[in-house]
Amino acid sequence: RTKNWDTRGSRPDVSSDDVIELGGQWLANSSVQPHSWELVVEDLQFKVFDAGYTPDDGNGVIYTSEGRHNFTTLLNGFHKLPKKVQRELKRAGDALETLQKGVSLESPWDHPRAREWDGMTFETWINATVKLDESRTILNVLCTTMIAQSASVVSFLHILFYIRAAGSLSNLVVAEQEYRVRGGTQGPVLAMAEIVNKTEGSSVHLSTPVRKIHQDAHGVHVYGENAEGCPVVVHAAYAIVTGAPPTTGLGIVYDPPLPYDKRQLFQRLPMGNSVKFQAVYPTPFWKDEGYSGTILASVAPPMNQADSVGSTSSVLLSNCFDNSPYSGSTGVLLCFVEGDASVELMRLDREDRIRYVTDYLQLTLGEGAAAPNAIEILDFSWAAQSNIGGAYSSYFPPGVWTQYGEALRVPFGRVYWAGADYAMDGFGYINGAIGSAKKAVEDILPLIRATEEK
Repeated sequence: RTKNWDTRGSRPDVSSDDVIELGGQWLANSSVQPHSWELVVEDLQFKVFDAGYTPDDGNGVIYTSEGRHNFTTLLNGFHKLPKKVQRELKRAGDALETLQKGVSLESPWDHPRAREWDGMTFETWINATVKLDESRTILNVLCTTMIAQSASVVSFLHILFYIRAAGSLSNLVVAEQEYRVRGGTQGPVLAMAEIVNKTEGSSVHLSTPVRKIHQDAHGVHVYGENAEGCPVVVHAAYAIVTGAPPTTGLGIVYDPPLPYDKRQLFQRLPMGNSVKFQAVYPTPFWKDEGYSGTILASVAPPMNQADSVGSTSSVLLSNCFDNSPYSGSTGVLLCFVEGDASVELMRLDREDRIRYVTDYLQLTLGEGAAAPNAIEILDFSWAAQSNIGGAYSSYFPPGVWTQYGEALRVPFGRVYWAGADYAMDGFGYINGAIGSAKKAVEDILPLIRATEEK
């Protein structure tokens, strides 16, 4: 899911050097994310720019149980944690790396310990592996950073699969966030839409959600609904590839109906819950103060919140950073609000939510971060979008991989599924979405050629 926001014109769905992203935004290098690099950089000729968590032009800030510290690199930040916490996290990280190597991306349910791991949450494993509260908090933050959902509801087998799909834990933590795209990640989508619209006999239908898919021996018909709520026939084809998340896909009527195992699986795959809270300022003032804009936390710092915020004063904003556009025309601070934190903060009135996050930024980076100094505040919620339902992608609760996982990528007649929710390599990421789509097309094209040769 990608969506740009132009920080100078305050408008969505455009591509320029002044945009930031409301959805997925990062690319890794070509060896870590070959599918996205090939399409975005090589084929569509988009430029990328450095977007690491710890840029070279200032100090990051980390809050730990031993206080506030400045740091320069992620490794340096790790070493600011209490020694006992470092040791526990090192053991836990090594264990995760060892266990994920045996999980098959094609069939994670086939692992000899699949039922054991799928029968527990990640939180269960965390609590059995580390004993310090701060260590448990950081591993829970790892889960919300990966899955955008809390460790208490995610299958441990899914965590191992997710790490395996990224190649390693270090890829997830560091390499996946290496670059951003000039023009924003919606830029390549807009460019491809333009190519389609210029191709004879092809067109992109916006604001036309799919309501029904009918297939028979002759092909597939896709029926949509226009902005006025009137039914329209969108397209007829030999086969189709749908990128709808599983839960959204259940809102489509399939004729004939979906196989029972596919429907049962889709009923069990909720979306994560991530909100990118972004404060747009006239300039990146924090750089003048010697800060990079990166803020990490394993404990919530003391903050003087008004009574209207209530219990939310303990919500942990675990990772914030500089998300300014390529042009540098504005300064943007982004805080991820995910999992339980997202549930709590998004229940607040917007004014209280803004005050809570900007107070945190002000405490850390100075008066320049105060809410009145912001040009605008963005807290776009994918969970509120009726045809999406969450972010980043779907996740597997306990028991789902081993019970119904085999049905995830199996086509239904002429209907194929592709996207970040169905990927093997790069599950949950732009790279996985592109790789999954390529695989679907590679499966369909030989069938079309065989039909044409008859």
